[in-house]
Order: sequence, then structure tokens, then C-alpha cells
Amino acid sequence: DVIKTRLMAQTRREYYTGVLDCVQKICRDEGPRGLYRGISVSLCSTTPSIAISFTAFDEFKRLFATTMLGPDEPDNFRLTLCSGACAGSLASTVMFPMDLVRRQMQMVGVGGRPLVYANVGQAISHVFQTGFRRNKGTALGFLLGLR
Repeated sequence: DVIKTRLMAQTRREYYTGVLDCVQKICRDEGPRGLYRGISVSLCSTTPSIAISFTAFDEFKRLFATTMLGPDEPDNFRLTLCSGACAGSLASTVMFPMDLVRRQMQMVGVGGRPLVYANVGQAISHVFQTGFRRNKGTALGFLLGLR
């Protein structure tokens, strides 16, 4: 996931020429532990994301079956599709702050840059402070700063 994130984040200046080059440079610049940056956040956010998705799917299916998409039968494709789409969207929206923190952790040290965060707590604090400053100290600053 770190390799994918770093290759996708390259813009004008290409530091990595491919997957193998990315692995080699991460190991050289940051050590083998660099390949696992953000894994703790990934592991901690996967279970809640799946739980939200499954719970929301059942609730959306029940809601749509009683209101607009017909009975809950195995061949009701529209009901399953709409319920799954809404559940996935809800889970992604709720878990977005943790995904942002994970991406921030994975981008630390790219191209020999200094390490910005020593741990997940610092990354969360930085994301919160950035959102708070960008939105002039409003209570919604953290959430609005995630965009």
C-alpha cells in the first residue's frame, strides 16, 4: 500500500521509476520499516470500516425494501445494488479521517525528506490543527480540513 501511495502521489518530479525502484529506495532511505508505514492505522481502521459497511447494508436494505425498491428477495438486483452502494459510501465517508491519516503516515520521508510524524498521534494532531487553522478556528475545522 505504501508503494502504491507513493507512486500515485508523484507529480512533476519523479523520484521513483517503478515498483522495484520504489522498494529499493524506501529500503535505502528509510530502512525496511518504511515499507510498513501507516500499517497500524490500516489495521485499526479496517475492522470498523467493515462493521459499518455490513451494518449499514442491512439497514439500507430494510429501508429500501419497505419504501421504494420492492421486497427483499434473492433476485432483487436493484435492492442489493442500491443498498451496497449506500453502505459503501457511508463507510468511506465515516472512515475518511483515518484514511487521510494513513496516507499522511505513508508519505512521510518521501525522497529523503525529514520525518514529520514520530507516531500516529502526531499525524492525527497535525491533520486536526491544519483543518482548524484553515477554517479560522471553527468547531467544524477538523472535518472541513480533511478536504
